[in-house]
Amino acid sequence: MKLRRITTLAILLFTSTSLVIAFSGGPPNARTGAPLIGGGNELNCTQCHSGTVNSGGGTLTVSAPGTYVPGDTVLVDIDLAQTGQFRWGFEITALDSALAPFGTFVTVDPTRTQIDTDGSTGREYAKHTSAGTDAGTPDAAPGWTVGWVAPLTSGGGPVTFYAAGNAANGNGANSGDFIYTTSQSVSEGAGAPCCIGVVGDANCDGSVGLPDLSTLIDNLFITFSPLCCDEEADLNTDGSVGLPDLSTLIDHLFITFSPLAQCPVTTPEPAGRLVILNQADTTIYIYDSETLIRTDSFATPVVEPHFIRSDANDQYYYIVGRQVGGSLAKYDVATDALIANPTVQGTHFPTALVSSASGDTLFVTDFTNASGRTHRYDVSGTNFSFIDSTLFAGIQTHDIDISPDGDYVVSAGFGSDDITVFNTATGTVTPLTIDSALQQFNPPSSTYGPYGVFIDNTGDTAIIACSKGTDQIRLFDLTTLSFVDSILVPVSNAMNPGRNGPTYMTMSPDNTKLFLTNHFEPTMVVIDLPSRTIIETIDFSVPRPFGITRSDDGSRIYVSCTNVRTTGPGAFYVIDGTTYAKIDSVTVGREPFGIEWQPNP
Repeated sequence: MKLRRITTLAILLFTSTSLVIAFSGGPPNARTGAPLIGGGNELNCTQCHSGTVNSGGGTLTVSAPGTYVPGDTVLVDIDLAQTGQFRWGFEITALDSALAPFGTFVTVDPTRTQIDTDGSTGREYAKHTSAGTDAGTPDAAPGWTVGWVAPLTSGGGPVTFYAAGNAANGNGANSGDFIYTTSQSVSEGAGAPCCIGVVGDANCDGSVGLPDLSTLIDNLFITFSPLCCDEEADLNTDGSVGLPDLSTLIDHLFITFSPLAQCPVTTPEPAGRLVILNQADTTIYIYDSETLIRTDSFATPVVEPHFIRSDANDQYYYIVGRQVGGSLAKYDVATDALIANPTVQGTHFPTALVSSASGDTLFVTDFTNASGRTHRYDVSGTNFSFIDSTLFAGIQTHDIDISPDGDYVVSAGFGSDDITVFNTATGTVTPLTIDSALQQFNPPSSTYGPYGVFIDNTGDTAIIACSKGTDQIRLFDLTTLSFVDSILVPVSNAMNPGRNGPTYMTMSPDNTKLFLTNHFEPTMVVIDLPSRTIIETIDFSVPRPFGITRSDDGSRIYVSCTNVRTTGPGAFYVIDGTTYAKIDSVTVGREPFGIEWQPNP
């Protein structure tokens, strides 16, 4: 059975006065507001709660793939956010174009969701459990996931998901709650090419032979019995099953044994997990990178979580909060348990960090205007304590990276148009300006704005993303301590004049392709480093891409789009690391800045 995802951001059902106890364990059936056969609509939560449906200030969006495939299990991911509310719930049903029940819901998370069938209409409803109401959780629900199994036979047409609900204040009364309804239709698509992988295998037994000829003849001339997979019976790949396919199969079996078309090879999703920081609602989301199913979500004590980085052994991961005098955090990769949560020293403003090759020392940037320092912390074992601020760096250091061998630490001074190279073996600190014509470390204003840093897989070259009006990246040779080249990254979107350029980067395992986000233009570019040219530009419908990471094998690139300064949710995109095609997108939360792919612990 194939598994696909529908991502639904919905605001749904919950409690009222005398019905608090009953409905906290799950709302009654038929409360989605879905249309009824013969006219009218199902009830919605306003029958028990005061207020006008869809009149609150909450966010209700639905993001879904364009089609479903017969027989697939589709994952419906449901999320709710509304400021000032503290309890959450939902109910959803699936209907065909005739308003009849369509497909079957399955429970993915039985602790938080349940399924019930209405005895009078036969309609099926997925809804919250008592534990799934997340009482006391402010502003945003952790979310729910339910599965929907599409009918096995084709020709069913579109499915429409109808949902209704309530972002509740949890006061035990029917006042102060906000009721919403929404719907989303998804069209039926063709079955995946080559269901089993053998073109000509009309009966799907894993081989091509006389039984397939009998099946195809039967389908074409006698009973028109359904084939198990039309794509496998489309032997001449003309898009349909007919007499030409029968001729092709006869030719293959009896005359010349002409080769049949080959099935396309698909790259499986890499096994691992994605850790995503939602800056605006102080939450961390964990996703399985094979299925894109959210496996966990939890609040973090770090206010405005902004940046994430694991140590070299993938044992711990660290995050920083984008606040002056804010805090840092250390988490265990295997359990996601919080190990430590220290406050930074004084008025430090952390925006990025990196650990030493041994994993014992953490280097943290400082984005304050008068910084000039990189701060060091002892993170050996379960420690997390401040060491010193003796490493000189530029003003407003925004990003930092370390070479794979741990020999060099490079930080970028956004406010001083420079970089600082720290040789860990010798203890030598070398400051260098982006442009020798500029006054080092005390410019009248920053012209280039070095913002992101990435050291390539050989450890010989540092790539600096300059995010101001120059719109370029600079290549720095760590062996000679000199800038050797620059590549223009033209942008056109005036979302923030003067701040349109490159942001964060990752690289293919073979060191030839650089993947670069443009935060103030909704794009990612792919740069061929040997030729120094942009070979692909990828547009995102959710604006402001920021964080970027890749799977270890390089088959997938993941980009977080923050959607900052709007009321809508953010998302992360999955990009094929070879073809650069957008494979999927998933709505995650409010302002997902930091993102990291990790191998499964």
